[in-house]
Amino acid sequence: MAGGQQRFTFSNLPGVGWKLPVRDIVTMARRCEEAGFDRFAVADLQFHYDVVAVMTACAAGPTSIGVESLVTHPYTRDAALLACAWAAIG
Repeated sequence: MAGGQQRFTFSNLPGVGWKLPVRDIVTMARRCEEAGFDRFAVADLQFHYDVVAVMTACAAGPTSIGVESLVTHPYTRDAALLACAWAAIG
């Protein structure tokens, strides 16, 4: 904590995929921002929405909430390609 300031993240649980359409996940990210959360985290799970696509949708438009990925799977995602995808979001 820098200067004693607490930061709060909202996320789905790492072992639970979103059962909402992506547009509703984006709405949830906006509502979390309005509620004062600092970050919105998305789990990277097989057979669920692509984490980079969901993060991009949440980060699109004017927003101040940080968007992050929870743990990703090193055997299904190449680290260099994932880094490039995340860099493209910002």
